[in-house]
Amino acid sequence: MDERDYKAMNNQMSKAKEKAEALMKKMDYGQTGYSNQAKQCALIAVEEIINELKQYVGFDTLERNKTYWQGVKQELLKSNR
Repeated sequence: MDERDYKAMNNQMSKAKEKAEALMKKMDYGQTGYSNQAKQCALIAVEEIINELKQYVGFDTLERNKTYWQGVKQELLKSNR
């Protein structure tokens, strides 16, 4: 992996973390502290997206999208909120 790939991967991980936070906030109706229920709702939504993308494995752009959403899912799972 060269430096450009490493930067791209870090950027994608950062965006995935931001998306996970945004989803939990939306699922918790904009409250400041995220409930476990908001986290579970966000996980369900992301899992649905991943399952839809699995139908299209093999297309490069869709594969990158699937990787992104799997990153969002991992960030949600890591969340302690």
